[in-house]
Amino acid sequence: MDEEVLAKFKLVKAQTDDNPNPEHPIVYNLELSAVTDGSPENKEFFKWTPGGQIFLGTMNEKAAALFLSGAKEFYVIFRKAS
Repeated sequence: MDEEVLAKFKLVKAQTDDNPNPEHPIVYNLELSAVTDGSPENKEFFKWTPGGQIFLGTMNEKAAALFLSGAKEFYVIFRKAS
């Protein structure tokens, strides 16, 4: 049995919301969906790896910067936690 699965997701929505916490005044809400087409690689990922959506929220600007950098597709590794 494989120990991990590599999937590919695309960013479909990114928004910011106000946060009442003055230390972290912005919350970044991100929505990703599994790729289905757009390239031969995406078609292969759609054929062989999990589909679905991932919803993320963070107050960490550095973490959000990865998703807001202009990149639209991301590899996701699913690995069992011990």
